[in-house]
Amino acid sequence: MSCIVRGGRRIAIDTINTATPARKKRKPFEVSFVKLPELWIERLRHARKVSTITLAHVILREAFKRQIVGGEIVLSTKATGLSRQVRARAVNELRELGLIETEQNGNQAVRVISIIEREEEKKRIGPCVAPNVTRRRSQT
Repeated sequence: MSCIVRGGRRIAIDTINTATPARKKRKPFEVSFVKLPELWIERLRHARKVSTITLAHVILREAFKRQIVGGEIVLSTKATGLSRQVRARAVNELRELGLIETEQNGNQAVRVISIIEREEEKKRIGPCVAPNVTRRRSQT
């Protein structure tokens, strides 16, 4: 505490901290539960490998997390906890079962483009590429 003199009187001065308190760091988002669509339950019964089911759970958890946080689903070794070869086989099997659509650029990690949750969506999405159709010009 310090003092100043005003009008012949000593006045005690207390310094006040005017700095704003530091903001607490937010905890990263943690998923506590995930919905498992009926279609996935039916199709995963036909999975041949346990790693496929494990990867399916990881994908659904990441999809729910991305709805809240944003971003895309990247199936890296760190995110899945699976080795490269096991992850590649599981991704191929999920694609064969018709549960996900993916893309991969070169040697980068696989990215999930879309997750099929209902049978109607699969029919609606379908192949995006038009078949090769040759059109003949009408001669006039």
